Amino acid sequence: MLKVWLNITAAMASIGLIVTFIMIVYVCYKLYDGTIGGNQSLGIVLLFAVLILYTSIILFIFSPNGIRCIFRQLIYPMALTLCYAILLVKVMQLRSLVLLGLGGRISFLNQYMVLFFIVLVQAVLCIQMAFSDRNWILVETDGTVMCSMKRSDFLTLHTYSVILALVSFIYGLSVLKIRRNYKEGKWVTIASGLSIPILLGWGLIKLLVAEVYHEAGTCFSLLIISTILVGTIFFPKMSTISKQDIRRKKKKINFHDPVFTIFTELQPQVRKHNHSMPEYLTKNPIYQPSTSI
Repeated sequence: MLKVWLNITAAMASIGLIVTFIMIVYVCYKLYDGTIGGNQSLGIVLLFAVLILYTSIILFIFSPNGIRCIFRQLIYPMALTLCYAILLVKVMQLRSLVLLGLGGRISFLNQYMVLFFIVLVQAVLCIQMAFSDRNWILVETDGTVMCSMKRSDFLTLHTYSVILALVSFIYGLSVLKIRRNYKEGKWVTIASGLSIPILLGWGLIKLLVAEVYHEAGTCFSLLIISTILVGTIFFPKMSTISKQDIRRKKKKINFHDPVFTIFTELQPQVRKHNHSMPEYLTKNPIYQPSTSI
């Protein structure tokens, strides 16, 4: 029965993966045609991190072995850390823009340095676990083989993601009403706030429920968190971008429309008056009425 639910979750994750990939292509295209301005690299990296989360769910449907179990247990903590690190950097960026005021600029190099060191902490923990002599495979009494991770190892990696989500939410409350960058402060705060209960519930499943249910709990939690990130951050942004694109196209159409002036309406009257003029005036070039604009 658990295998059936894992397959259903993996199928839903595949849909999420396709949707996320389409969003990446759409954002890149809108950057290319000029609909979106500025540096949107953090948003694109966040989309790739969500893509990795969806992919990590699909890994759980394959039969376990040593390498697959390491990938199963260590890829998603890295992707989660990257997601919440980007959310934290984004709210820090919005807060800094408010403090700098109109015309202020923030170094993207500084932002990526902060992001690098936040993710580096989790990366060091994951690498240390991957190259240790831990037993990643558990064989049940009935012969069932499954991937396993010590509760202490899980809590070490999981707690870091929870802390990042919590800090992002608390920091996001200070930029909740800032409308810059497609109201990003609002959506980041909502995403972090909705993720915290899922992360806490996921931790309780790992601590209190039998190990046979751990993989199912992990897949469901990852699916919900990935969908929250896509639904609360990127769906509103995609809607805003498409509306902006429609307005831009309308402006372009209006720019190519013919310009009408008062002289346009006077032209037929000038021609009519020309026919009623005496012959000696109409043939004289000095008295020829002008119809050009």
